[in-house]
Amino acid sequence: MPQRSRGEALPEAGREPDALGVSRDQLASRAEHAGFGALLRQDICDHYRAAARGTAP
Repeated sequence: MPQRSRGEALPEAGREPDALGVSRDQLASRAEHAGFGALLRQDICDHYRAAARGTAP
């Protein structure tokens, strides 16, 4: 398996929300509320929090 640089997204990562029937925003929110927020980078958490509030750029 090829090495990926830190922060590089997995190509298949975009398919998981679809398979679960949720949006990427909802998946990130669910992961954070389930106690896995520490596994996400701070800028990612901030982005999805802003999207949930409707203030994302």
